[in-house]
Parts: sequence; C-alpha cells; structure tokens
Amino acid sequence: MRFNHRWLFTVLLAGAVMLAGCESDDSGGGSPTQVAGTWSLTQSFSTGRVVTFPVTLAQNNSTLTGSSRYGDVNGSVTGNTVEFTIRDEDLKTFTGSASGETMSGTFTENFEDELFREGNWAAVKTAP
Repeated sequence: MRFNHRWLFTVLLAGAVMLAGCESDDSGGGSPTQVAGTWSLTQSFSTGRVVTFPVTLAQNNSTLTGSSRYGDVNGSVTGNTVEFTIRDEDLKTFTGSASGETMSGTFTENFEDELFREGNWAAVKTAP
C-alpha cells in the first residue's frame, strides 16, 4: 500500500484552516458591553468582611462615569472587560467582566498610595 503525502498535506492544511476560523478572542475587544444603569455591588474582602452598596453608571461608548455612596465613579469598558475606580479617602479600583445583568472581578483599596485591602466583587443590575 502506497502512502499519498499530497493527500495528507491537503487534509492537514484544511484542518488548520478550519481551526483558524474557530479561533476565539477573549481579550475583551470589540464593541463595549452596555453597563449603564443602577447596580447592587458587593465587595467580599479577603478578611471575610462583606459590604454591599448601590452604584449608578452612565456610559458614553467605552467611557464610564457615575456615583456611589463612596464617591464618584470613573472608568472604561472594552468588550466585556470593565475597569473603574471610586475615590473617597481611599482609592478603590475594580477590574472584572460584565455579562448581561451581572458583573464580577477583583478589587483593591489603596490608602495613601499603599495597598490597604483587596478581594472579590460582584454586581447585579437593579435598574436600567
């Protein structure tokens, strides 16, 4: 039985082309996810402390602005990746992802430019 290298090359090339078409881009690029509205945001600190508070977000393309009881919100959305800060006596930095009516990720709180607290956060949309 004779092995046909040209046939094998054609099959492998076709497979590579099909796989390239299935490639996924998880970088968060593309049109920004819409996150404008009122959210109930819960911070779960690494110490076990849990704090929940409302956050209102406005969105202009990829730019986020808004308010919370802890201060003004400023940030951005790229694809489904969301990043924003809330500043009062400390700087709260939130990074995560948004999908539909939920967002989640990690946060840090810096006081006088030093890491003060950190943990996870999750938010649920409560109003458009």
